[in-house]
Amino acid sequence: MIDPAASSRGDTPWIGDDPRFTELRATCRRFVFPVTAAFLLRFLAYVLCSAYPRGFMAAKVVGNVNVALVFGLLQFVSTFGIALVHGRFAARRLDPPAAALRSVAGGGRSGEGGRRRCPRLVHDGRDHLGGVMALFSPKCPVGPDERVWIEESMAWLTAEFGRDVLNRAPVLPTAEFFPGRYEGSDEDIRSVIAQLCGYLDVAPNRLTIEIEPDDGERAMVADLHLAYKSRSAAGHYRRENGRPVIAIDQRQAARPVALVATIAHELGHVRLLDEQRISTDRRDHEPLTDLLTVHFGLGIFTANSAFNFSQSNKGWSYSRFGYLTEQMLGYALACYAHQRGETKPGWARHLATNPRAYLKQGLRYLGENPPSM
Repeated sequence: MIDPAASSRGDTPWIGDDPRFTELRATCRRFVFPVTAAFLLRFLAYVLCSAYPRGFMAAKVVGNVNVALVFGLLQFVSTFGIALVHGRFAARRLDPPAAALRSVAGGGRSGEGGRRRCPRLVHDGRDHLGGVMALFSPKCPVGPDERVWIEESMAWLTAEFGRDVLNRAPVLPTAEFFPGRYEGSDEDIRSVIAQLCGYLDVAPNRLTIEIEPDDGERAMVADLHLAYKSRSAAGHYRRENGRPVIAIDQRQAARPVALVATIAHELGHVRLLDEQRISTDRRDHEPLTDLLTVHFGLGIFTANSAFNFSQSNKGWSYSRFGYLTEQMLGYALACYAHQRGETKPGWARHLATNPRAYLKQGLRYLGENPPSM
């Protein structure tokens, strides 16, 4: 927030001195104050009538519907009605002059060439006056920085690997995509790796596969009736003797969805690092690898594995998988669906509750704010 005293130093004009801002504030108050007063008076009348003239409130209007019930329902109607009217009023009378003031305050230079910012209109990087009371506008499930990173990264993945990948059917946790019996053996893990190599366009003969044995830690903790939490890596990627090596923790075999997510992430390293599309010096290379699984249609597994909680008579445990939150994965899946031209993707039913909610929220947001992907 800019210090108002700055105007006395000539660094930044204080926007409060602008008559257009004074008029804008007065316009806002002329609407807000009377409507707020009317709403509160109406609510007070409802409370008083409920307490004293009970005969009047008990009078029947239609059938068993009495005056008291009608008054109560009108509380909801008036609340949403005021919000709707205020949103339209703001769009017509407040937002245009606010935008004009922002453009004026944002232009020019001050001090050492920094942008001049508009106090009271901008605070902590968020616009408080533009779109005032836009209660019915869809909200993005992630913050502005995360949103831009996800959109730009998804666009980069599309440019890097082509749109043909998006035309494929997303991989689902069904027998259609993972046929055959699965019992969690080492051979089963290798079979899943081979299947995922096909989905991520990786030649299996390029890889060296290592399956790390279960150290028994989780079983020991459960037998002792202790709480258990883990953020340990479930897989590893490295290069050895000129070949990519994928190492998978055998404990993941007990959770097939997490196993698929782990393998997909490590194979993502093969596509990004082994093919020298990016380097490990890139700060976001791990989160970008999670996004790659979304681009290749495996985002359901990554999202459903992002957070897992379980409880039994032996205790409880939870684990966090990957480098992206459920909100970020939900929005990434929304961008994936948007790129595919889907507004109500049928595959969403395979998502866990939280990622599915963030996906739907992201699709509503993208419906009105399409990214340039």
